[in-house]
Amino acid sequence: MNYQENYNYYTDIMAQWYDQLMLDEEKDIEFYLNEVKRSGGPVLELGSGTGRILVELLKDGLQVDGLDVSHDMLSVCSDKLEQLGLYSKLYHQSIEDIDFEETYQTIFISGGAFQQIADYSAAFHALQRIFKAIKPGGMFILDTYIPWPEIRRTNEGAWYLGRSASIDDQQLVINYSLSFDFMNQVQFGTYRYDLYQSSRLLETQLSQLTVRWYGREEFRRMLKGAGFQDVFIKNYQLIDSHHYSSIYFCKKFN
Repeated sequence: MNYQENYNYYTDIMAQWYDQLMLDEEKDIEFYLNEVKRSGGPVLELGSGTGRILVELLKDGLQVDGLDVSHDMLSVCSDKLEQLGLYSKLYHQSIEDIDFEETYQTIFISGGAFQQIADYSAAFHALQRIFKAIKPGGMFILDTYIPWPEIRRTNEGAWYLGRSASIDDQQLVINYSLSFDFMNQVQFGTYRYDLYQSSRLLETQLSQLTVRWYGREEFRRMLKGAGFQDVFIKNYQLIDSHHYSSIYFCKKFN
């Protein structure tokens, strides 16, 4: 499996409809708003996408930059910022490749997005880069999840109904099919996006997404191996479809 296919997941229809698809999800926004305010700025959001969380932080007066591998998602975010009269530096870059001269007090990545770096070596390399980009005394916050509901119910090769959203007379419906590599803790997903207008199919987009999951102590060891001296973990439900997430608060002392 080519993990680079993940770079093409958040494009076209998915980018245009992402905010509508996530409209009912609010717990992650509230959680990161509170935690990032507590940790302080300047702030960098990795996988900032359309700016669901980034925009709310900016509205609250924090200095926040964003980074995402999807040009289409960043374009949506940029349009929002212009409409709201807000400013943020937006970097079109993969997390594995970050190399900034400036450093940040707080870096965070939400929604289990770090797990989309599905190659283990690339993920560890990304953690090392993130550690380097944080100021001494700063904090890295992220959440991960294990797809237990999908593992329990999925019949390989079967298709399941996912999220849907509507705008005026258009509707987007997602169907997906999953398979698993349990030895390597990887979920492979094929997603079909069907866009309808007045019940007439306008367009279909197929995308692949690969996600790696981690045990709590396994990931704590990765974080400490990357340089974080103090790692605190707590459980919280951030995204409804993720069941419960493990949230990591990673302190950099020097």
